[in-house]
Amino acid sequence: MRWWVVAMVVFFAQAAMAHKVVVFPYVEGDRVCVEAYFSDGSPAKGAEVRVYSSDGRLLLQGKTSEQGFFSFRPPERGDLKVVLIASMGHRAEAMVKAAELPAVQVEERPYEQVVDAAQLRAILREELRPVLEELHRQRARGFSLGEVVGGIGWIVGLAGLWMMLKGRRRHG
Repeated sequence: MRWWVVAMVVFFAQAAMAHKVVVFPYVEGDRVCVEAYFSDGSPAKGAEVRVYSSDGRLLLQGKTSEQGFFSFRPPERGDLKVVLIASMGHRAEAMVKAAELPAVQVEERPYEQVVDAAQLRAILREELRPVLEELHRQRARGFSLGEVVGGIGWIVGLAGLWMMLKGRRRHG
């Protein structure tokens, strides 16, 4: 009977994780781009996006596209909080730091380019954006059923080993 309870807990935990929503804002050029998707990878279509200043003022709002995408020009320089409100009350938040605004501008000089530390960070962030997106998707996905069953298998195996060793001590 206990295995049935464990199976139900695992099943409902998976079902709950399947509907988690993720918001991923990043700076591209002079715009802030926002991608929103559910943990199963499907886009959060028509989700409401609200952008707040660091002091909590609502700066702008809009809706994601059919691909779960929204972009805007920052109305002011400063930390921005991006809040996504998707269907059935799902909500996610992310920050865009003021240091990320505006996008990288490289000052060109004859025969050299001058790039300061902030510009270099922005260049690296843009190059690493696909990797970060995949990490966010994997984090939102949570544990797979195989990982949960494998973990339970380890626990049962270690408990069996412990009982075997304890039984040997009694009989040995």
